[in-house]
Amino acid sequence: MCVPLRGRGVRPPIRIDFTVPVVRAGANIDNDGFSSERQPQLRVCGQKGSIAICDYDQGPDFRAVELSNCERILSIELGGLSLSSCLYAASDGFDNLTFDTELCGDIDGDGFLGSADIMEFVQALLFPADDLCRTNRADVNLDGSTDGRDVQPFVDCVLL
Repeated sequence: MCVPLRGRGVRPPIRIDFTVPVVRAGANIDNDGFSSERQPQLRVCGQKGSIAICDYDQGPDFRAVELSNCERILSIELGGLSLSSCLYAASDGFDNLTFDTELCGDIDGDGFLGSADIMEFVQALLFPADDLCRTNRADVNLDGSTDGRDVQPFVDCVLL
């Protein structure tokens, strides 16, 4: 749990609650978005599915959180969060916190749309039990299952 610093310009900590447990969190300075070397601001709280961000007046250092359902949250910044599609988050004490969705159609979770996402989407449809992370991301229409009803929303994401 964070203990906020006292002093001029220091904001109260943000607490964000998720519907699934937080696995790890860190700065976006390596290829997969995580680092254990720089973690002065982000703390995984004792409760399942909660994180707290402290002393965020110093800059948006923390950019990645991975949750137990294989979804990732990228770009934790001073003014907002970019959330994966099937998560819920809430916050107290920060009026300008915004919530946006992840990149639509990013099945491999690398933050970009590319040909690999098409192959990953097809694999998720054909073999949903092989990779839980891929299957969760391939549920583009967010109905809780990965099936043929996700094809048109996925095509729309790729074409937009």
